[in-house]
Amino acid sequence: MSQNEKDKKEENKKKVFEEVAGATKYCPVTFQADIREAEENELVRQAEEKLFLHNIEVADKLHNISLDLSLDDLMGDDTSEEEKDEKEEA
Repeated sequence: MSQNEKDKKEENKKKVFEEVAGATKYCPVTFQADIREAEENELVRQAEEKLFLHNIEVADKLHNISLDLSLDDLMGDDTSEEEKDEKEEA
């Protein structure tokens, strides 16, 4: 083997090592996956926040409806008794 061929092989080995070292050092695949995962986590967090706020609104509406029904029941019972009393007096 001539010195020139040995130099070429060494140079090829260096290039491969540099590429591997660069990929290991910067890890573009892992970095992109981490960014994608962070974006997905942010989207999930936003969706959970919207769902939480929606559930609060729904619970508030149901609470108001149940209060209205309770008041109607209370007022309805009083009205019925008053009407019965008025009918009995007449």
